[in-house]
Amino acid sequence: MAGQGSARVTLKEIDLSQVRDPDQTPQGVPAAVVGPAKRGPAFVPTTFATIQQFNETFGNMLEVNKVSNSNLFAPLAINEWMKNAQAGTFLRVLGVGDGLKSTLNRVTNAGFKLGSFISHDATTKKLARNPHIFTTRRGTAPPSDPGLLKGSRAYMFGALMSDKAGSRFLSDAGVQEETENATLVDAIEVTGNPANGDIVTIFLPKEVLPTNVITDVTLTLKIVDTLSATVDKNTIEIKDNATLATIATSIKDALNHNATSVADSDYKFSDLSGINPSLVFTVTDGTTNVEKTITLKSTRKEGDEVVLTQTVGTQTLLGGTTTVVGGLHTKTLAGASLKAPVIRGVLMTPQGVIPAIDVSSVQAAYAPFALSPTVTVADGDDLQVFGDASNNLYGYEVGIVETDSASGHQTTKLVLNGFNNDSEPKVIECSFDPEKSDYFAKVFNTDPTKIEEKGHYLYAHWDISPITAAAGDSTTQTTQRIKADAFCIPSTSESGTPNFDSFESRFRTAESPWITSQLFGKGSASARGTTLSNSGAYKLFKIYALDDGEAGNTRFRVLISNIRSNGTNRYGSFDLSLEAFDSDPVNGSVLIAWRGLNLDPDSRNYIARVIGDKHMFYNFDKDLIKQRLEETGDFNVRNKYIRVEMHSLVKQAEVPVNSLPVSSSGLKALNTKHVSGNKLFKESGDDGNGNAILLAADTFDKLVVTPLPFVKSVSKKSGGTITADSKLPWGVKFAKRLHAEDDLRELSQINFNHSIASWTKYFPDLDQTKAVLEDDAADSFENSYFSMEKIAVKVDTDGVIDWSSALYCRDGQLPKGHTRFLETTADAAGTNVKYFKFRTIMQGGFDGVNIFDKEKSQLTSTAAHREANDEDTNAVFTGPTIDSYKSAINVLSDKSATEFQLLAIPGIREPIITDYAVSACELRFDAMFIMDIEEASEESEVILDLTTKSHVRNTISRFSARSLDSSFAAAYYPDVIMRKPSNSSPLRVPPSVCMLGVMSLNDTLADPWFAPAGLTRGRLNAINSKVQMNRTLLDELYDVDINPIYEPAGRQGQVYAFGQKTLLQDQSALDRINVRRLLINIRRRVKNIANTLLFEPNRASTLSKFSALVEPIMAEVQARQGVDRYKVQIDTTTTTQNDVENNTIRGKIYLQPTKSIEFISLDFVVTNSID
Repeated sequence: MAGQGSARVTLKEIDLSQVRDPDQTPQGVPAAVVGPAKRGPAFVPTTFATIQQFNETFGNMLEVNKVSNSNLFAPLAINEWMKNAQAGTFLRVLGVGDGLKSTLNRVTNAGFKLGSFISHDATTKKLARNPHIFTTRRGTAPPSDPGLLKGSRAYMFGALMSDKAGSRFLSDAGVQEETENATLVDAIEVTGNPANGDIVTIFLPKEVLPTNVITDVTLTLKIVDTLSATVDKNTIEIKDNATLATIATSIKDALNHNATSVADSDYKFSDLSGINPSLVFTVTDGTTNVEKTITLKSTRKEGDEVVLTQTVGTQTLLGGTTTVVGGLHTKTLAGASLKAPVIRGVLMTPQGVIPAIDVSSVQAAYAPFALSPTVTVADGDDLQVFGDASNNLYGYEVGIVETDSASGHQTTKLVLNGFNNDSEPKVIECSFDPEKSDYFAKVFNTDPTKIEEKGHYLYAHWDISPITAAAGDSTTQTTQRIKADAFCIPSTSESGTPNFDSFESRFRTAESPWITSQLFGKGSASARGTTLSNSGAYKLFKIYALDDGEAGNTRFRVLISNIRSNGTNRYGSFDLSLEAFDSDPVNGSVLIAWRGLNLDPDSRNYIARVIGDKHMFYNFDKDLIKQRLEETGDFNVRNKYIRVEMHSLVKQAEVPVNSLPVSSSGLKALNTKHVSGNKLFKESGDDGNGNAILLAADTFDKLVVTPLPFVKSVSKKSGGTITADSKLPWGVKFAKRLHAEDDLRELSQINFNHSIASWTKYFPDLDQTKAVLEDDAADSFENSYFSMEKIAVKVDTDGVIDWSSALYCRDGQLPKGHTRFLETTADAAGTNVKYFKFRTIMQGGFDGVNIFDKEKSQLTSTAAHREANDEDTNAVFTGPTIDSYKSAINVLSDKSATEFQLLAIPGIREPIITDYAVSACELRFDAMFIMDIEEASEESEVILDLTTKSHVRNTISRFSARSLDSSFAAAYYPDVIMRKPSNSSPLRVPPSVCMLGVMSLNDTLADPWFAPAGLTRGRLNAINSKVQMNRTLLDELYDVDINPIYEPAGRQGQVYAFGQKTLLQDQSALDRINVRRLLINIRRRVKNIANTLLFEPNRASTLSKFSALVEPIMAEVQARQGVDRYKVQIDTTTTTQNDVENNTIRGKIYLQPTKSIEFISLDFVVTNSID
């Protein structure tokens, strides 16, 4: 391989012998760090003893990827602290909007809202309109005008689709309706000279046949001169009468005959596999007397798979237009397989961009429509109507899907009206085939921060293999209406309809659907209920991720297995495992597992007792003054992944004792299907008001998202043998379906279907009418309620289940040839147990931030600065980033919630936040804030990027103007370069990251009352400083209480803190960090002693005891060079009789801190003699 250099031997040493004590507890008083992390609980201060414990909760510091903790300042800071400490506290931040309680789940300033402004003007630093739209479409009204620009909506992108032959994916989900009868006009056409032995076969799928027929049947229509005494099985003999019309009539009468056998003078049959033809066919006269139209009685979509083939006689019975297959003329019935509008993706656009689908020439020429919609891109000045000018693009909400005649590959074109960026396409050709390079999810933009640059953003997508279901082919036009099969359509936004454009929610936590019991007593032997309510199941428990936000969506999937019944009157058992979300779809990769769980509240294996159900959270849904940390649940959480929520009936032992977790509620799904009231989706038509539309008026009433795929079979076929394999769980199917459903290849499908992740995403559940379906509505939607008891099986005479016949029936209908559905209580025993397992997913985690603004989405100081400087010109000098950090500080302000000695918010320099943190530390009176300060450029502007050079004196001026005055904070400057713990690559970090490491090193080498500075205790874990400074600049920094960080001469690559001032303005012992930390340390230790004396008798002996307990503390501090002198006075001189009457002890501790040496002045005297 090139690039390896010359030959060599490379040796590495990897130590895998280290053993960590998982129960190691924190020792000492921690530092508290606030900021983003890869995962973990939000707004809950978490204290740990080792960095390994931090890694388990918030993400591994050694992980190498773009979103890893090794790229985030706050985790880096806690990592530095923990190198020399045994206690650290971390508080993760996410989006909380304004930090106030929600109204119908909506929180002011939380999340994002399509239509909001994203870009910032380079000069004014204020929010600005989308720079990537045509200038004439921008208007001149201020950005705060919410109605100025059109576009910027959530568009449902998809196609009208139908199941392919051999698949019932859409049909079983109820997406593809089965309300029409397959038919073919003039299916029979008797022509030429039919001869004895001419044959037409009719292939009939079992699905269109009566319930007593459990296999596919091929009937044979045979022309004979004389009817046979005994007719072959599945054969209908037609006597060759004198005229063609008579033969056609005989065929009609035979197929309409109401009996399973007949011996008519003109036709005869005796055994059609139990079929009564009149229950299958309706045959009517066709266009002429020699033509007959065949219509099926069944409305099953398989009617479109009924094929007539003339195997003998060329076209004597199948005249007219045919399809030649293998040299034989065929005709196929049609009309039962109805196309349904299926959402394949949710597309979002920025202001001024309206997406549309390319239209065909036939559509463009459609007289009533003429493609002149009056939907405007902007309201205001210099407006243009989209699609009406030669230099503009065009398209419509529905358009064509073109099929390549040679390959069958189907494509459509997305048109971005109004988009103006010469570096990016305005028309994107794409397909609906996940395996093709032009698949829409591969060519559309999936980076939300580039929505304006690219003109669009794909928020979610759902894959369907063209083997399973396919889009329509728009190349074929109809006489009744223009054919259009692709669509990109927004909601109507009419009164009472869901709002798909507003994601204004604070952070959410991923959760599983309710795990529910077997179907007690409802439904029938041949039909199962489709919702929790009509199935007779009980809610048992729900799983919540311990990781708040989106991180909990795709970290793992849930497997419930080894479900074992102990009979009707005893609790059964089950296992619960978490598998890596995107691991092998068949075997999975287990992250953690719990064995032998049960639902008995008194058992040691009770699921809540084993896994844990306690939940600590900061309750934002209370009035601000009442917001605080709260805890629910009974049992401590004993893992780093999940907690469970038990249903109240389970906790009270009021569900049937034999209940087992074999079912799960439907996942929350997009609420797009019209039920009543105003339409949710409809075409705009030629005037924008729904007139002269291209498709039927009710087409988009049936708009639904792609169904969640379920495993349908756990069998495999080898030659003619079908066997079951228990390694594939039932439930959610995580593999791509690359073969027809009836091929029995699910066990060999191991390519992960990444679009399952879109089912985990958050969609708005705001307001009265939510954009998602929940509860029973989610269960019934697309038959999404899953249950092991919807698995149909064949059972032999001894009651043994044939698992190779097992078939999951999404619609709850027992298929032909199967004996019954599974019954958990009776069947979940013995060798059956290995098959009783299913998977589900987590869903709904949301970070609560504006995903389109890179700075806001990452909760950076740049975002906070913009908010503090009224970025939206509304005279509101705050925003969601500021409020997130202020909320975090509020959590830490509560001394009863957590204890810490140092506070850092690495990388956050905005004065509104840092001032708030200083005030919080002053209020607590037991912690110091390590502050990062704003850096200024040569133009005296605040630096918001990494490319602008920092100007030291301008930075000093800006900081000095703040007039900070507190001994509970210390500021450092400048940024430094350190190496990432993950891969040792250099990274620029704010000073607080490394200063926490200096503080913990100082406390290890000495004590908190030693100065954390200088060559002995002040070295940072950094390789250089971003600003090289001379002595004059160092002095100027220190004069305004900024502690300088620099590389001393002769110590290249060594970076030190050379200052230890607090921000106290007046000269005092407390203007030094070591003194403030001394006081904090002594106060905390004395307070702990005082707590032991509460409620003791208030008498002289107690005062003496108190004094005696404090004295050794002060003596120790003195001995360890913390104070030069001290005096403890806790006696009757400090505690008066009035204090005694008020149940109070008073005392005084006088101390003279030991000061550090910061200046050394030596005179070198040259003399002729020294006495």
